[in-house]
Amino acid sequence: PARLLLMQHDRKLHLWRLGATKGETAAVLRHEPSPVLEIQAAKGELIVCSALSPDGKFLAYATGGELRVFEVEMEGEDEEEDEVGREGGGRVELQRRKPAALQRAGVGKGVTALTFSPDSKTLVLGTGAGRVLRLRLDLPAAVVEEARDDATSAGAEGRGVVRLSCSQDGRSVAVGRWNGEVEIYSVPAIEGKKKKKKAAEEEEGRREELALSWRLPRLDSAPTALAYHPEADVLVVACVSNRFYLFDTDAQQLTEWSKDFGHRLPKELLDRHDCVLGVCFNPESSNALILHGFGFVCYVDLDRPMGRHVQLLPRTHPAALAQREGIRKRNPPWVAAMKQKKQKRKEEGKKGEEVEGGMLPAAEAAAAAQGGIEAAPTANGGGRRRTRGESIAEEEEMREQLAAAAAATAETARLARRPAHVEEKEEAWNFKLHLGYQGVLAVQALGPDEVLVVEEPWIKIVSKLPDVLHRQRY
Repeated sequence: PARLLLMQHDRKLHLWRLGATKGETAAVLRHEPSPVLEIQAAKGELIVCSALSPDGKFLAYATGGELRVFEVEMEGEDEEEDEVGREGGGRVELQRRKPAALQRAGVGKGVTALTFSPDSKTLVLGTGAGRVLRLRLDLPAAVVEEARDDATSAGAEGRGVVRLSCSQDGRSVAVGRWNGEVEIYSVPAIEGKKKKKKAAEEEEGRREELALSWRLPRLDSAPTALAYHPEADVLVVACVSNRFYLFDTDAQQLTEWSKDFGHRLPKELLDRHDCVLGVCFNPESSNALILHGFGFVCYVDLDRPMGRHVQLLPRTHPAALAQREGIRKRNPPWVAAMKQKKQKRKEEGKKGEEVEGGMLPAAEAAAAAQGGIEAAPTANGGGRRRTRGESIAEEEEMREQLAAAAAATAETARLARRPAHVEEKEEAWNFKLHLGYQGVLAVQALGPDEVLVVEEPWIKIVSKLPDVLHRQRY
């Protein structure tokens, strides 16, 4: 994928070229991101939605009055990163494409959602009236419109499209609507002699209908983000409640992970006031899911079992400090020492019962038979015979127990200072919630173990506010 970033504002679009990093783990750039392109909307119009193809060759955006599709050509895009420099690598040319099939379909106004397929050959768009269309960019003009469903006119107002996601092969489209419904549409498969006829019809720009393959069951709240798994037919749906679900679109059911852990999501995520706005995957580990909201980035490892706690980052954040303090109160250092003392008294009680019942250890009986006996005073004035070797062994055992108790107390105190590792099994965190970001605008995976986070600090937002209308003076 191209190392480009498209940022949408109310009346303009910014296209940025991202710099390469130095080293493998450190997020140090060879040069700062450079602006490549700026597009201004027509006077008086607001940009509703926009999208950039994964290969950076196509750009599309929609206002309230029209839909525009451009082919992007950048000089120097094949050069090395160091040669490109900070100025973006030369001139950028935009060539507008006006597919006649879109005009015949009556599409132009009311577009509310846009997305490109992973192979950059298809543009999928949704409208406020609930229509879903598929534009093939590798052909002169070919549009596929969604199948007509049984939606009543009374509920048509809530069927506007708000979210779109395209599968890896481009043959399935997930659609999220205003009324909270999520639907899966698929492109009918054409086999045999029909392929040639199909190609001829596409060249002519004829429309075909997408087939509605599955309507997902009603979720607990409206969807806020949709994303397909990069290697499997699995759809991730995040909702306003911050719950997220994994659906197997082939089997048309929840995945095993959602069945087992979907109802046990951590409260640190569910109780946040800002909802999930986007979902992406780590190309290096396809089961590493990344969720983000306005004030957090959450890393979920789907290969690990659900833990008892969420790892809050950075460790100096007030929420992380409060979490450690709460765990420390629930697991104070003296609890382990008390448990060890209780267990020791229980073992000593069992030994005393054995002695009173006349049971002697085998070593003591053998020593008594040899005659090397030492008398130990008892409560009734008599004596219990004990060998000198046994006395030395008991002293050694006592010293070992005291040393073990001291080591356990020290280890408990150390773990209390680092409650993220109270138990060994809890070191395998499958939820990591990073709260160090504020004003997160976008999160996207650029490559293996490489994620881009774009944030706008609050101080920048405050600087853009208009002058105050009234200031109270005391």
